[in-house]
Amino acid sequence: MNVATAPVVSARNLEVHFPLRGGETVKAVDGVDLSVAAGQTFGIIGESGSGKSTLGRALVGMLKPTRGSLEYDGAAPPRRRGGGQGRARRDRQIIFQDPHSAMNPRMTILQSASEPLIIAGKSRRVAEARAVAMMERVGLEPGFADRYPHELSGGQKARVNIARALTLEPRLLVCDEIVAALDVSIQADMLNLLADLQNDMGLTYVFITHDLGVVSHISDWIAVMYLGVFVEVGPALELSWAPRHPYTEALLSAEPEPYPAAMRSQSRIILKGEIPSPVSPPSGCRFRTRCRFAKDICATERPPLRELSPGHLTACHFAEELPLSGQKRGPMAAAEAGT
Repeated sequence: MNVATAPVVSARNLEVHFPLRGGETVKAVDGVDLSVAAGQTFGIIGESGSGKSTLGRALVGMLKPTRGSLEYDGAAPPRRRGGGQGRARRDRQIIFQDPHSAMNPRMTILQSASEPLIIAGKSRRVAEARAVAMMERVGLEPGFADRYPHELSGGQKARVNIARALTLEPRLLVCDEIVAALDVSIQADMLNLLADLQNDMGLTYVFITHDLGVVSHISDWIAVMYLGVFVEVGPALELSWAPRHPYTEALLSAEPEPYPAAMRSQSRIILKGEIPSPVSPPSGCRFRTRCRFAKDICATERPPLRELSPGHLTACHFAEELPLSGQKRGPMAAAEAGT
């Protein structure tokens, strides 16, 4: 394989299981395939408990896969420190959902931002200079350097965490719900910042969220995750406009529409019950216990993730015949489709 054209990160049949007392196992990630090309954004969406964050941690090496394979630039990660393990780990970083918990409250912003480089062996002078430069790049003035986390707003803390990750010059950045707790206006600023950084630095993103509106705005590809598996994967625009799985349709219907109630063409689809336990997932199709289209075969046979159109895959026995509706509805749909 030509490393220059290999995906920045790829996974094959990836599983991350956690054993429990009594012999039971939490199947947090249970057989996932993905491939993310350089400079692209791969979005992962799903409800809480679907395995998104566990998958993100596995992609950066924080969790060891139970089974399956992970490759970076077409090669397995080095197992020995002398074999380039340190550089490989610096090449992939993660930004966590809670920016406050991710920082030491007793360290100044400059100390937090420069800490990764110091751990990597850089001198304090070099580390701090690089940290200040990256803080400025994400929109924080030098005066923030001597402040402590409690003196910053949520958006400012999020910028600090982005700057800290970028000091190591990573190629892959996993963003785990990093805009979930921010106001809508600040979310837009953060998404624009991430897009600018990607263009300027050639970054590759895995963007984890529960908000389809956010992920469709920033992503090239979207994977919909449910109970440890992908149920739909496709180009962001196509998946948002023409979902091929009932779970994706339900997530899309939950997105607010900017129209009066009388002008909305579809009511929200309410899923039955709660997401099942990953300790004992349903047989066959994992979504069948909440799917209004479920039939007998859904309980006995697990639907494969199959391609219905170029690059658009779904795991549903009846995907070709289901009367699913898309995200874009109401009077502005046609105008938005043309932009």
